[in-house]
Amino acid sequence: PNLNASSYFQSFKEDARELYPQYFEQVNELILGEGDGAAILASIDNPQLPPTKLAGRGNFYLTTIHQLEHSAEQLEYLTYKGKLPREFLELSLTIKYSVIPGIAKALDPGCMYINMHDRSDECRPDIRTRYYRMSSHDIEAMHGTHNRLVYHPQQPPPSPLPP
Repeated sequence: PNLNASSYFQSFKEDARELYPQYFEQVNELILGEGDGAAILASIDNPQLPPTKLAGRGNFYLTTIHQLEHSAEQLEYLTYKGKLPREFLELSLTIKYSVIPGIAKALDPGCMYINMHDRSDECRPDIRTRYYRMSSHDIEAMHGTHNRLVYHPQQPPPSPLPP
């Protein structure tokens, strides 16, 4: 791939730094307390709003461990297939071994989380599906890419034969 991942990550980081304070204000208007996951879910998938807004579809800052695990797996798959540069594999490893364990610890202080099959018994049963508002540290670690990467395969060249 001829993608310059460093400049790509840098542009996402700059956007995230600019957008995060505005988003944080919206989050502060909403109290994310115990047991309110269903209410939040019902309010965050509005296709009329951009993902920079709390209620917007594809929100850049609200996540679950399950979603991050899936994103990391996709990055690994596309890197191994040669569709993305190696820096994306590094991003996947950062998500899996730094961001996710940190989120698990924030959601449940007694939880030691390595992956979905390797976690301490003290972890709450719903640890992978609980909503978490990403911190500015998480966003920096992920280069501002959460919910912002979309892979579009290169289209084959048109056929020289008439349709």
